[in-house]
Amino acid sequence: PKDESSSLFPHIRRLRERTGVDVSLFCDDIESLVPAQETAKDGGLVTSSSLLNKLQGVGKEGISLSGSTNNPFDIDPRFLQFGRIGYVLYIPLPGDSERLQTFKLYADRLPADNVDFSVYVSATRGFSNRDIEEVVNTANKESIKRAARKIRKQGEDLFQAAKRVFQSCSIKRKFQLFE
Repeated sequence: PKDESSSLFPHIRRLRERTGVDVSLFCDDIESLVPAQETAKDGGLVTSSSLLNKLQGVGKEGISLSGSTNNPFDIDPRFLQFGRIGYVLYIPLPGDSERLQTFKLYADRLPADNVDFSVYVSATRGFSNRDIEEVVNTANKESIKRAARKIRKQGEDLFQAAKRVFQSCSIKRKFQLFE
C-alpha cells in the first residue's frame, strides 16, 4: 500500500492497544506476499520491500505473523530474517509410502476396493497431501458423473441420476459433485 492509512498494520496496532490482547495473523501462500527477487513480477519487489519494512519488529509489538507455503524457495530471504518471522518449520513433501497412505486415507470411504494405488503413487511425486486429496476428490466426482450419465433416465437431470449413484454404492462421505 502506498499510504499508511490503507495499510493493515496501523489498524492491527490500534486493535492491540484498545483491547490489550495480542494479535496473531495467518497468511496462506505467503510467498505471494513476499516473493523472492527471482520470481517477483511487475513491481513486486517494491511492494515486497514496503511490506518487509512494515513487518520489522512486529513480534515485539504483540503482533505475531505466521504463514504457510508449498513453495518455500519462492519466499524472499529477507522475509525470513530475524525480527520478522520467529522460526521456520519445514515439512517436506511426502515420499512414496506417505503418498500411498494418503491415497488410502482419502479413498477409504469410497468404493475403491480394486484400485491399485501404487500406479498413482509413482505418478504423483512432488505432490503434497492436499494435492492428493484433490486428485482423489476429482476422480470420485468424475466417476460419479460418468456413472450418472450411463444410468440417467430420459428427462432426468444429471444431479438426480448422481443421487441414485450415491444411493446404490453407499458412499459414506459425500463430495460436492458440481462446482
